[in-house]
Amino acid sequence: MKYSCIVCLSLDYKEMSNMSSTVYLFRIDTNTSPKQVRKGLSALLRQKEISNSLTSKGFTAIKMHFGESDSPNTVEPSMVKVIVNYVKSAGGRPFLTDTNTLYTGRRSNAVDHLMCAYSHGYTMKNTGAPAIILDGLTGKGFAEIPIGLKHCKTAKIAKDVLNIDDLIGITHVTGHEGASFGGSLKNIGMGMSSRGGKQKQHSGILPEVDKDRCTACGECARWCPVEAITVDEHAHINKGLCIGCGECTVTCRFKAIAVRWDESSANLQEKIAEHAYAVVRSIRGKSCFFNFLIKVTKDCDCIRRPQDPDFTDLGIVASTDIVAADKASYDLLEQEAGRDMFQEWSGKDPLVQMRYGEEIGLGTTDYILEQV
Repeated sequence: MKYSCIVCLSLDYKEMSNMSSTVYLFRIDTNTSPKQVRKGLSALLRQKEISNSLTSKGFTAIKMHFGESDSPNTVEPSMVKVIVNYVKSAGGRPFLTDTNTLYTGRRSNAVDHLMCAYSHGYTMKNTGAPAIILDGLTGKGFAEIPIGLKHCKTAKIAKDVLNIDDLIGITHVTGHEGASFGGSLKNIGMGMSSRGGKQKQHSGILPEVDKDRCTACGECARWCPVEAITVDEHAHINKGLCIGCGECTVTCRFKAIAVRWDESSANLQEKIAEHAYAVVRSIRGKSCFFNFLIKVTKDCDCIRRPQDPDFTDLGIVASTDIVAADKASYDLLEQEAGRDMFQEWSGKDPLVQMRYGEEIGLGTTDYILEQV
């Protein structure tokens, strides 16, 4: 049985054209204490535009990146608790969430993922909210959202996105090998997609079967949405029928249909923006986004080794506009460094995702910065 659904979105994605967005900033330096940071975060939450986005009495998803086992630079649980308590005081029911990863690691299934989250302190005791993996035990709980955009006509996002009333993104900004800049767009677009959605973002090539690894179990054929797979001694993929959705790749437990990481950075970034569009437009209520410009590292928190920060702590950015939040974060870090360190680190243009997000009406790169 395929646990998926299809939901229609209205494509009024030009409505944000020619507008500027407000981005709030609480600055941090080496002398700022953790207590002062928590007070600054509370002040950001009280800004009218932010507080007005958190008025729902329903389910408020706090989208985290829980980090891999040896990644020490994720957002402190005490900071998360400030946001949790604010949501509770507004009458909401907050929960922490993430989705299962495409790669094999401690976050590729819900059981190991939650144990990893707890090991980093994201427990009920420390944060005041439960943690829920939004796409189910193995990443098979997805909704297929028609978006009709350049790369993706549909986007596979975690199914329970459709049950969220409000969304808060908490993002530890980092570099990223493929996307160059890892901010809110990546945290939401990639981080709230199903494993099939992540595969679609990372690959531009149709899958192939490794006959030596295939056990002819038939799971790939069972999950193929267009019946492009037949199985005898091993699985066969009909390239004429295959739509490249990636379900067979993420279904195969024997790695007989390998994950392909071949997509260009520009296409990857634009697909991330398209999936972020699907997520944000699927939320029943409102959204806001917090970018933590703290312990910024060259590589993202998916890296399974300790990383020393490559940049001094700068502050916390908040906005109801996901594109503006990322553009302001990028600009602040570039100004502080005196160079484009994201392009320097990856060799790729980090602004593709922001420009394309603006093009499809997800937000704007034109913002007004207000210091709190």
